[in-house]
Amino acid sequence: MLNFYTDKYGLDLPYHSDWLGVEKVRGELFGHYEGLFDKLRWYVKAVKVTNLGSVLKLEFDPVSEEFSRLLVALNACIKGFNHCRPFLCLHSMLVSKGLTIVDLFNSFER
Repeated sequence: MLNFYTDKYGLDLPYHSDWLGVEKVRGELFGHYEGLFDKLRWYVKAVKVTNLGSVLKLEFDPVSEEFSRLLVALNACIKGFNHCRPFLCLHSMLVSKGLTIVDLFNSFER
């Protein structure tokens, strides 16, 4: 942003002014950062109530309340995977080396 104002208008803005402007615009477009986490909590509760059987897990640091991750598995997606068949794919390189399926499973157990 600083280069844009300098190149286009010849203005030399301090970094602090530029950062405050970016934060202000971001707040107007997306809402303030503090409020977004509350909206995420509301979304998790709303999906759990309206989509029974869905799995949502919101993880955050309880002390600082910083967002860590969100797992979303909707009930329709979970049910859809129940009809999938298991599929085993072997790479030709493994077969050409003379490995058997038993060798492969033994190597994964370690």
